[in-house]
Amino acid sequence: MSTTARSRRILGAAAIGAAALIAIPATANAGYAGAQSCSLAKQKGMTNLFPTPSQQSNPTATVLGPDNNVWFTEQGSNAIGRITPQGAITEFPLPSAGSGPLDITVGPDGNLWFTEANAPRIGRITPAGVITEFTLPWASGAQSAQGITAGPDGNLWFTQSTANIGRITPAGVMTQFPIPIGSAKGQDIIAGPGGVLWASLGGTNGFGLATITTAGAVTTIQTPTGSAPQSLVQGPDGNLWYTDGSLNAITRVVPAASAGALPTFTQFPKAVANSEAIGWATAAGKLWFVSGAGQLSSTTTSGVINEYPAANAAVFATWYGTFNPLVLGADSNLWVAETMCDAMAQASTTMTVGMWTTSRPSTVTRGKTYTLKIRSSAKGTAKIAIANMKKRTTILNASVKKGTNTVKVTVPKSLSTTLVGKSTLMVNGIISGLPQSGQASPLTVKK
Repeated sequence: MSTTARSRRILGAAAIGAAALIAIPATANAGYAGAQSCSLAKQKGMTNLFPTPSQQSNPTATVLGPDNNVWFTEQGSNAIGRITPQGAITEFPLPSAGSGPLDITVGPDGNLWFTEANAPRIGRITPAGVITEFTLPWASGAQSAQGITAGPDGNLWFTQSTANIGRITPAGVMTQFPIPIGSAKGQDIIAGPGGVLWASLGGTNGFGLATITTAGAVTTIQTPTGSAPQSLVQGPDGNLWYTDGSLNAITRVVPAASAGALPTFTQFPKAVANSEAIGWATAAGKLWFVSGAGQLSSTTTSGVINEYPAANAAVFATWYGTFNPLVLGADSNLWVAETMCDAMAQASTTMTVGMWTTSRPSTVTRGKTYTLKIRSSAKGTAKIAIANMKKRTTILNASVKKGTNTVKVTVPKSLSTTLVGKSTLMVNGIISGLPQSGQASPLTVKK
């Protein structure tokens, strides 16, 4: 089919619901500079920004396509975008106006599948840019699909804005499975540990996770008090990890070892306060996510979190309604959907900007002094604190120079007993002209 031709057809009864097949003329990158003042120059060896052809495109979710290009949704311009490793962007407008494409994944058929947040439809786009839309057969009112993933059964699975999980075959046949909590609103969904689907849920009063078997059996899981899972990923350790919509933390979930047992949850506080985490990518043996205060962050599977600042506060500021705004590209760089900049960002996994420790204790005792080696990319201030999910106490403000600094820090005898036991050692880096950076690492505090 020619990329300039337009046609429409309705699929037969074998596919439940209507579908529209249409090839839309693609739009190539024309050099739009972004809705905000976002630097497009390489930032201190860290980031390149590539503007989308459309203004106010609001890139949202990303996935590495079967063609080794990164594909992404554009909520603002109602299109699907594709960017090559060299930064050339092509946009494919959706046939239905105002659909608001949200999440995107690669299907078992080698095509890209996406959800439409503003319409009761699932979309499919081939690597050549041919778009097909499938209408949810049970849709009513404002019902829409949210997150989407390829399942272990060769089908696509998606969450909904209502208390249901959906399944769609590559041919477009849909089935719906109810979540036992009627107030639930589906968010992210992945194929995760145990050979089942995992979904994050909103509106569930403490039951923020669910598992779904390929037969459609849905089980809700109670999460720690105050925790609101958002983005999900299976880590290189085989466990489930999620970003938290209400706590300044990320969480590791070790699935239950036997039927009837409960998963083990471990919460890891982030160093930079008030910088909600979102999204996941796996690279260089670590898990990567975006922080809303302008950081690209990584964590080891043991919970050592590094938060790297962007040279421009708008960079890495993403739309919190998405689940996977970053992905590891075929070029071994991370690619981030820059909602606030109307651009895609290319970031190295070998960061040189920020402030973090290169040597630190794993266990401390109140009243004793310890040596930290702190690496900083510029002159600044290191705010050192001990914290957990209940309390945070700053114990030293130290001036540091560019390079490696040796800092002596005394743990106060008066340190709150709330922080005794499993805690976190935090180093917040204050460098002029940059958002905060920092490192949070697990720490045991003895009496």
